Amino acid sequence: MSAYVTFVGRKPIDFLAQFLTWWRRFERRQKFAAAVSVSVVCGVVYVCSFLGTYIEEAFGNKAAASTALYMDSFIEPLVQTLGQSSSLPPQTRAALERLLSPASIGKPVVAFRIWVGDRIVFSNRSELVGRSFPPSAARSSARQGEVVATFGPDSDDDEYERSLGVATLEIHAPIRKAGTHEIIAIAETAELASEVTSQIRAAQYTSYAVIVSLATVVLLTLFGFGSSRDRMDERIVAMDALASRLCAASGHVLEASDRDRRTLCEELHAGPLQHAAFALLRVEGLREAGDRPDTEIEIVSQALETCVAQLRALSGSLPPEFTDVPVATVCNMAISQHVLKTGHPVEFDLTELPQNVPYALKACLFHLLAESLHDSTKYAQESKIQICARRKEDGFEIGVYCETNRHTVDGLVAELSRGSQNLRSRVESVRGELVFGSVPSGVVSITANFVLPTKWGEDV
Repeated sequence: MSAYVTFVGRKPIDFLAQFLTWWRRFERRQKFAAAVSVSVVCGVVYVCSFLGTYIEEAFGNKAAASTALYMDSFIEPLVQTLGQSSSLPPQTRAALERLLSPASIGKPVVAFRIWVGDRIVFSNRSELVGRSFPPSAARSSARQGEVVATFGPDSDDDEYERSLGVATLEIHAPIRKAGTHEIIAIAETAELASEVTSQIRAAQYTSYAVIVSLATVVLLTLFGFGSSRDRMDERIVAMDALASRLCAASGHVLEASDRDRRTLCEELHAGPLQHAAFALLRVEGLREAGDRPDTEIEIVSQALETCVAQLRALSGSLPPEFTDVPVATVCNMAISQHVLKTGHPVEFDLTELPQNVPYALKACLFHLLAESLHDSTKYAQESKIQICARRKEDGFEIGVYCETNRHTVDGLVAELSRGSQNLRSRVESVRGELVFGSVPSGVVSITANFVLPTKWGEDV
């Protein structure tokens, strides 16, 4: 017996465990949709139940008000004797029977009674006159001055109404002593409710249809929004993947272009530059020998010197190889080259830079710092230059800040922006954004924001 009890007691626990396991398989969005759907269905059931009861009461009270008005106008004056006596005289009974005829009342009345306390003093069924019945809730409310309407027989004296097998509306209305609020009797009317019931059902079904339609629209809107949200998320993921592929392709093109240019510069340095330098030496030898006029030798010498200088400048214009160099070292190389050329000190904090980034981004950072430092020194020769890198949720930011003595800081920012179109294009090609700005204290900022994958060092 104990084993059986233990087994039965474990069944709900096992069912709950299975339900929780089944529930955890769903995604958060599906759980939310299911919870909202259950809430909407429960809300619809509650609202329909409440509204159905309200409609039934409203129609019943409307019919009761009409009957109560008839009682006040025709029945109440005839039964004023009940204020002094507990029974009605024969002439009053006859008058009541004439008033309750179908032609006079104009309603399908199937039963009519006048109560004094719990005893019937008048009824269209004479066998009930003088009988007493247990109290009912409807008569108790009517004694408090309320007009009560109920559907169907609800007391022991309603055997005849039950035998009809049709829907009836029972109305209990108080009868007051003339000129006062004293209640001397209760009038009970039972009339056929087929027409009222049909009207109630029509109103209820119409209300139910409206509520269910609204709930359906809400659920469809919710699921449609969820589906559109899923499609939007898929499009965002697809666009992000496309942007990553485009940036990767752009980075490969930039890397190939830099390597081709570097190869070209190496070939120029090994070939044409060496021949030009040798020719310049030969020209110097001709000048010492005096075989040619000095004017012609000077022209040729200047042309060769210009050629050598341009070839050397072209060879030195490309950044070094960055394939296996950390990004912080690349930035330090750009800063060191600037300091060696200009002697202008630079303060920098690069501790928050990512450890590893693609080649194209390294080259972009090198050009960004080189050009930004050049422009900062050009427009603010005696000011302090600072470089700061900050890591963000989806990437990092690096900025060059300098103070300027120029009064038109906004004009300087606009001038820097116009002169940096090539740099802006390079930054945007690696999913970056170049921003030129200023603060009221006269500090000009050149800031670049870069977007990187979730894992640092993953190729873009």
